Amino acid sequence: MSNSFEDLSFRDKESKHHREADSGLTKIAVTIEDGTDPRSPESDTALETISAIKCIYHVAGGVLKASDDMSFENAQVIGVTRTASVSGGVIKYYVSGRMDDSSFLFAPGAQLYLGTDGQITDTPPALNFRTKIGSALEIGAIMINIDEPIEL
Repeated sequence: MSNSFEDLSFRDKESKHHREADSGLTKIAVTIEDGTDPRSPESDTALETISAIKCIYHVAGGVLKASDDMSFENAQVIGVTRTASVSGGVIKYYVSGRMDDSSFLFAPGAQLYLGTDGQITDTPPALNFRTKIGSALEIGAIMINIDEPIEL
């Protein structure tokens, strides 16, 4: 089934959809009939087997799991995987924005960092490289906002 948008319309201030006081913009909801995420993830070739919910970095020909304990290049995160892939397969990932997953058990407001083997952790690394990945919004949700690595 192809994605199609429901009829969207602007509502007045008294309805459920309201106008932003500062900007004059109207908030509207977008629903996709088949329930897919309306944001399109990026995709690339996995150059090793990579699980979902892993930080990755780019090299010639594709992506690998990032790590805070290797090199500056390995700590340059480009995104967090949404899907898993075997070596040579296509992997999908997000570079920014909200990401929901039941495996996210971080305390709301916690700062999130790259750990070893592509893991996301709320413990800032004390050695090698510190790459901030984003922050926890609530149990089950994070906000991806990737910073450049800092050598420690």
